[in-house]
Amino acid sequence: MDTTRRGATPSGVYRSYGSKPWKDQKKLEVKERGERVEVFGKSLILQMLLYYNIWYSICFMVIAWVSYIIKCREFEIEWKHQMWYAVVLIMWTCFEVGRLLFGYVGNLKSSVQYLIGFISFSVLNLALVIVFYIVDKGLPRHSHDRALSIVHIMFIIPELVAVFFEAHRQIKYHTVRFYLSLDNMDRGSDEGDG
Repeated sequence: MDTTRRGATPSGVYRSYGSKPWKDQKKLEVKERGERVEVFGKSLILQMLLYYNIWYSICFMVIAWVSYIIKCREFEIEWKHQMWYAVVLIMWTCFEVGRLLFGYVGNLKSSVQYLIGFISFSVLNLALVIVFYIVDKGLPRHSHDRALSIVHIMFIIPELVAVFFEAHRQIKYHTVRFYLSLDNMDRGSDEGDG
């Protein structure tokens, strides 16, 4: 059985990947040229949270914009309060699109930079929701506004926890790879000297 060729996948190289994908997704052991190489998977929990958050964010955006239009037409709201609400909704939409994009790309490409961007945008998004409720008291707040915001916050907090652990795992993995590559470079220079 020749496992030294790249792309060769004879039976027995992968551990029962198809039987329990949630257990084997984190780490697969592949034997290649006599060395043990670890291939890391992506965080399934983070991926699922982001997937459901996309659908919730679309619903949130539609309900928030329809609510804004109805409030502007039905209630006598001052112009400055209408502008404040519109600016907050536009900023939320931009932050949410960037936040979810950073989360997906960071998880799928195992890129810590994108995950840090996801954390930054999540904190900005949370701050925006909090400031919206604290600063401007001139807008009528209905129960659906509060309910939407509470559910949104309940999505963001588990995502931040999952991203923190995923980024920590990726940093450890890339640090080990870096030191192993330095060790291999030192061995190559020692063999060249001898």
